[in-house]
Amino acid sequence: MFYDAAWLFFALGVAILISIGLLGIVFCPAIPHSIFRAMAVILSVLIIFTGVYLSFRWNSEKARIRTLTQQAEESIQRYNATHQKK
Repeated sequence: MFYDAAWLFFALGVAILISIGLLGIVFCPAIPHSIFRAMAVILSVLIIFTGVYLSFRWNSEKARIRTLTQQAEESIQRYNATHQKK
């Protein structure tokens, strides 16, 4: 369950990064000076590359992330079992 939640938040973060990068590229012609326009394009491309890099890192570390989230879930279940609500 924690793995699914972590994956969902991670995927949303990557999607937001890539969307911001694409919006920067789409709206960069509205920037008046060419130097600022070039900086906006470079920043947008860097944001897109960051999203892609994080996506590849998730795929390469998937087994470790699944193990860590499973351990966290088991420890919370043990805590809940030993500390009953009154």
